[in-house]
Amino acid sequence: KRGECVNSNAREKLVASARDEFIEKGYQAASLRNICKNAGVTTGALYFFFDNKADLFSAVVGPVVDDLFKICNEHIRLEIEGAKLDRHMDDDMADDRYAAVMILHHLYCHYDVVMLLLTKAYGSPYENLMGELADILEQGLKAVTAYQTSLTGEKCPDDFILHWIVHQQLDAYIHLLTHEPDEKKAMEYLPSMVEYMQAGWYAITKTEMM
Repeated sequence: KRGECVNSNAREKLVASARDEFIEKGYQAASLRNICKNAGVTTGALYFFFDNKADLFSAVVGPVVDDLFKICNEHIRLEIEGAKLDRHMDDDMADDRYAAVMILHHLYCHYDVVMLLLTKAYGSPYENLMGELADILEQGLKAVTAYQTSLTGEKCPDDFILHWIVHQQLDAYIHLLTHEPDEKKAMEYLPSMVEYMQAGWYAITKTEMM
């Protein structure tokens, strides 16, 4: 038991040290030697817990990314469920507004790690994170709109437009994160941004119906 505790403490120290090093220098410039030195462990100890630099980086950012994906996937599930219940117009897209708040709050709760992912993750396993997130959201949007239009007989916006819409949504989060470090102020801007995007969605789907 004592050995397990020591091992656990050493791993936690490495992850904490790595977090600081990656946030300060970025993935590529971060030094494993510095990480071990600041954690007070040997390089041998590092390789006991982690396969390589990429594995250590994943230990730092992985939980934040996993939780973000869970929030997005849950929103998609609720959207599809709402479409099946035919309540997507009745709630004035309340689900979208709620999801936007949840996503933004999660991003600001882990602000330093998120900024690391956005600006200093080149060369890491997460360098294409925004593309992967866009794919998840795009597939979800396709599923929802396909189900809705199958009920109404309307024409669904094509893949090009759906792809563009998703990237507009992601760009809104990125803009807030990179221009407003204070979550409270960002939350004040969010409703206007969501309303703008909702109005655009209504305009596009109305055009498709004509």
